[in-house]
Amino acid sequence: MFVNVRRLQNSFKVHWSSSLSSSQTLIPKFFNEYYYSSDSSTRSFDYIAQFLPSNDGTLKLISVNSVTTNDRRRVSVGLSKAVKLPQGYVLKGLSRNFCPFLLVKIMKLFECRETAFAFFKLAFKDDSEETVKSCCVLAHLLAAEQLRFLAQDIVSWVVARIGPGRSKNLAAFMWEGHRMYESDFSVLNTLMRAFMKSEMHFEALEILSKMREVGVTPNPSAISILFRLLIRAGDCGAVWKLFGDVVRKGPCPNNFIFNLLILEFCRKGWTRIGEALLHVMGKFRCEPDVYSYNIVIHANCLKGQSSYALHLVNLMIANDCKPSIATFCTIIDAFCKEDMERRRMGIDY
Repeated sequence: MFVNVRRLQNSFKVHWSSSLSSSQTLIPKFFNEYYYSSDSSTRSFDYIAQFLPSNDGTLKLISVNSVTTNDRRRVSVGLSKAVKLPQGYVLKGLSRNFCPFLLVKIMKLFECRETAFAFFKLAFKDDSEETVKSCCVLAHLLAAEQLRFLAQDIVSWVVARIGPGRSKNLAAFMWEGHRMYESDFSVLNTLMRAFMKSEMHFEALEILSKMREVGVTPNPSAISILFRLLIRAGDCGAVWKLFGDVVRKGPCPNNFIFNLLILEFCRKGWTRIGEALLHVMGKFRCEPDVYSYNIVIHANCLKGQSSYALHLVNLMIANDCKPSIATFCTIIDAFCKEDMERRRMGIDY
């Protein structure tokens, strides 16, 4: 199959030619309120729209807010390359209807996660039940193609569009039909990350409960994100409940999880809780590292407790943890701000 792209005055025509069919043309129409002018001499259009789904044969209205300028540039360059490929015929098929099976083929043509995701946002017609279910199928297909990060992007974007109420139905639909495409862990991990990205921590906790129910263990990175979300929401009860669940059922807390907890508690102003976590790390076979100490030291310095921060530095050294340059810079900066030049010069290196 051969594809020719020609510019005719202010428009583009994409000609598809094949030995099995006669030449067909996707002729752009002047449709977009953002690009339309009543003066025929200044008419213009968004040529990307001719590649987007349309059930009634008219070109899709594109909002300038749907994607960024950089995303539009990515899609434009990607389409200019895709129409020249042997598989470019799928673009013509998608222009007739929002089909997840065709869309996944097109997204694979871009060979770039960001470009593929930008094209999806342009192709997304509405948030009707039919379209949302098609997006769920699309996410399944991408996961089956080992494109799980792109699948997570799509589910996250749809969840943010439809809100928490309808998202529960989306989660149920994805769970019911996932076995043809992906594992239990894969679909639940996608849903959990989608809810967390949309800052829906209650829904994310429900997905975690489902994981426990079916016997799969979440990734430590996903647990870390959920901890951060709960602390920022101020739900301390849920934080400690989740911590107990992780200790009992896994994944086993590691230094990264502890450091994240210490950091988030200190950011909220709960320095004593952060320090308490630092002291109990050993009970979970984790030793505080330089990052653990630096976080607590910095938090105390921000509160004007530089003397106690210096005590933590000494404790750090006593526990065979070597201070970093950042450690000393933090202490020196705090003493200088408190106009304690004498103590700054008296630090024992």
